[in-house]
This record gives sequence, structure tokens and C-alpha cells, in this order.
Amino acid sequence: MKRIVYSLVAIGLFAFALSTVHQVNRTNQQIHLKKIELQSTEVKLKELEKNYNQLNTDKANSDAERLKLEQEKTELQKQLEARAILKERNKVYAAQASLPGSCADWITQAGVTDVASASILIARESHCNPMALNASSGACGIPQALPCSKLGTNDPVAQIKWMQGYVFARYGSWANALAFHYANNWY
Repeated sequence: MKRIVYSLVAIGLFAFALSTVHQVNRTNQQIHLKKIELQSTEVKLKELEKNYNQLNTDKANSDAERLKLEQEKTELQKQLEARAILKERNKVYAAQASLPGSCADWITQAGVTDVASASILIARESHCNPMALNASSGACGIPQALPCSKLGTNDPVAQIKWMQGYVFARYGSWANALAFHYANNWY
């Protein structure tokens, strides 16, 4: 029976490692695409500013045209700011890809005793990505904390320790939290 449990844990950890490598590759591709988008937006903003400055010097243009250009400029600036935030986040993703250790190491360092249940729950929630962000709910990090400010760190070991405190306070054990997740697709 122990061999079966160890085999299942080993298979689960191997599958988890493969999914983590795939996610890092996908994140690197997303970083490259965001860099290209950011460069394109910067070029558009420079062109728009040039046109705006020319309009201000040319008295023949109407106020409506100036207003339209101001609105476009404001919108492009917002996009540029949003992309700059994404650029910073992508730097963190790249740094995270080089974090020492694996998810199994982080779980062990966090003092988790039920590694099997914790590994499965973490994989289902965030794929052990300390920078994971759920776009629809705003939950973030390895435990998918809501709001994100509860975590206060990008350190994976600290996030898993926080998650363990939450799991024990709400469910009493990792196994109970995982059972709830299986039943409800959230924990």
C-alpha cells in the first residue's frame, strides 16, 4: 500500500514538474509578446504627441480635433502605463523562473507534513506560481489569496506557510481542503 502511495506521489510530482516547465516557457513567450506590444504603443504615443504639438501651433484646426487628439493621447498613456505594469510583472515572472528549488522543495521548507495533499491542491490552484494572478477574481500567489495584500510577499515558502495557516484554520488539514476543492473546484 505504501508503494502505491509513494508511486502516486512521485507520478504527481513528476507531472507537476512538467507542467511548471511548460508554464515557464509559456510565460517567456508572453513576456516577448508584451515587449513587442509595449514598443508599438510607445511609437504610437510619440506620433500622437507630435500631431498634438502641431495642432497646438496651428490655429486653423478646430477645438474638436484637439479634444479628440487629447482623448486619444490620454487613452494611449493609460495603455502605456498598463503595459509598463505588465512589463514589471513580467520581470518578476522571469525572476521567478530562476527561483532556487522546486515546488516540492518549497512545500518541505514551509514545514508541510502532508506533502501529497498540499502538492495536489497547490497544483490545482496556481501551478505553484508565486506570481499567479486570477484575472476574474483577482486572487493571487500560490494560495490564490484574496485580496492579494494578505500575502505581502512573492517568496514561495512564505506563501505556502500562509496557505497552510489558512488551510488549517478553515479545513483542519490539507486532506480536508483538497476534498473540499474536489467537490467545489475552489477552497
